[in-house]
Amino acid sequence: MMDMKPKSQYFSFRRRATATTKERKLKLQMIANTIQTVVSVSNQIDQRQDETVRREEDEELYRICREAAEACLRSIIEHLYDFVEDCFNTNAHYYEDWIKELHPENVDGGKVDHRFYIKESEHRIIWNDLMEKRQKTSLIIHPRQRQLMSQSQ
Repeated sequence: MMDMKPKSQYFSFRRRATATTKERKLKLQMIANTIQTVVSVSNQIDQRQDETVRREEDEELYRICREAAEACLRSIIEHLYDFVEDCFNTNAHYYEDWIKELHPENVDGGKVDHRFYIKESEHRIIWNDLMEKRQKTSLIIHPRQRQLMSQSQ
């Protein structure tokens, strides 16, 4: 006859095997959860790194834009000073003449684009600042609204 284990031992072994299988499933589930968490955290880190890179790239682009705007303003100011110096002896330096020389593309039919007369116009502000410094207050250009300009033109 075969050497058989008593039933009680068989069931005990079966319970351990079942418990071991349950433990393995639980461990596998814990490992899967851990992997999922690591992947999620890794994705978040990647996303933050991407955002940091984008932020750094954006900051670099903004810096380049600021430098370009400053260079443009310097160029406008230099042109204005040269324009005023060239016209100083004839006393014929007028805002419209300067804009026509500086930005001929913004002149239509001899009339300067209305944007050069608005309150926020950097050209108008720069012009007025120089006219105040030179005590030529009669040449100061006051802001205008578009409606007023189209009526007067």
